Amino acid sequence: MFDTKWVSGEAGLEHSRNDFEADLEFASGATLDLSDVVHERHQSEVRIIDQAMVQLNASHLTLIDRLVEANENMLWATDGSPSLAEWLTARYRITSFTGRTFAKITKALPELPNVRQAFVEGRLSWDQLRAVVTVATPETDAELAETAPELKPTEIKATARKVDQKEVAEARDTRNVTYQFHEDRPVFEMNVTLPDEEGAAFITALSRKAGQIDLDPHDGGVPEYGVRLADALVQMGSETLAADADHDRATLLVRTDIPTLLGIEGAAQATLGDGITIPETTTITNPTLRRLACDARIQLVIEDPIDGVIGIGRTSRSIPGWLCRITRSRDGGCRFPGCERILWLQVHHIEHWADGGPTDLHNLITLCGFHHRLVHNEGWQIKGNPNGEVTWMTKWGTEFERHPRFPGIESIKRILANPVTVEPLLRRTA
Repeated sequence: MFDTKWVSGEAGLEHSRNDFEADLEFASGATLDLSDVVHERHQSEVRIIDQAMVQLNASHLTLIDRLVEANENMLWATDGSPSLAEWLTARYRITSFTGRTFAKITKALPELPNVRQAFVEGRLSWDQLRAVVTVATPETDAELAETAPELKPTEIKATARKVDQKEVAEARDTRNVTYQFHEDRPVFEMNVTLPDEEGAAFITALSRKAGQIDLDPHDGGVPEYGVRLADALVQMGSETLAADADHDRATLLVRTDIPTLLGIEGAAQATLGDGITIPETTTITNPTLRRLACDARIQLVIEDPIDGVIGIGRTSRSIPGWLCRITRSRDGGCRFPGCERILWLQVHHIEHWADGGPTDLHNLITLCGFHHRLVHNEGWQIKGNPNGEVTWMTKWGTEFERHPRFPGIESIKRILANPVTVEPLLRRTA
């Protein structure tokens, strides 16, 4: 305890310097002792985190080694998946990006023994490994195993470009369009990534179209250049739809009901889109609905809450375009559990037409080409009403389980805490 002591004398209050210095020396020693304790505790916590990170990397390596074997045996195909990445995404509830990352490392690492050894020895982190396998080749394996450990993950690709002259091919591989409809406001947002030469062609065409727009079509004013570019993009899309001879694929789908059409107060708003490229939760107002009816190619789907039967029954095996659009809108993509394909889809009769199945909505389901072939060629079956939930049966007659149950966190902790279980894992990476 630090305590200052004051005494009374003839000259007034006088501070005892000796006592003060003694207390100060004691307090300094106590602070140093306390600092040592805090430092030791800090080092102990860091060592625990270090060990957990080693276990994580060891687990990653064990997983990749198992995936290499699974990929060679095409284990994913027995679960109805077209690729290792899609199987991982669906089975383990991870993002498509993470699934593709695991698959990419799985395919690349067997040909990169030096890079693998650098990861085994702890010289490469998991994120560094992810970056290395995107640019490494068997020819650059040894060099990258030496240089990459000293670089940040973001620096590895830039350095590797000097080694691997494939920038043009890489640029083409990165071409992409992403978009989203915001749920909290009526806004559509799009991001485009293209190689330089294709981007130049795109922006030249867009700028030329924008130069033909003098006035804002909404308020009659003169728009800024960025606004003109946006209007030009919409106009190019509208002109493409108008010129498309395939009415079944160039039609905007609008779902509504009788109260909404009549403008009854309190009725729900109409929804815009096919549920695939445009989310089915995208609502529009009645004035917008009327405007679309004037200047766009649309199909109204008027839903009956009592009798939901939509279709043509046994009239024909061929599915009309309007019924295909409604089916795709309901399903929002391929209905195989975990499949994320939303383009180049096919509509399938659950009960085959030859077996008496009707061409009605409750007997139709949207599938991608791979999973359509899975049903017709591999003996898989679909049971249930696609207006609700359906069950997939494997060719062995067992119900397909999309998300199997795995051990909980506490079970995993017990496994990791067991030296008999953990030691082989650590020995494998030593």
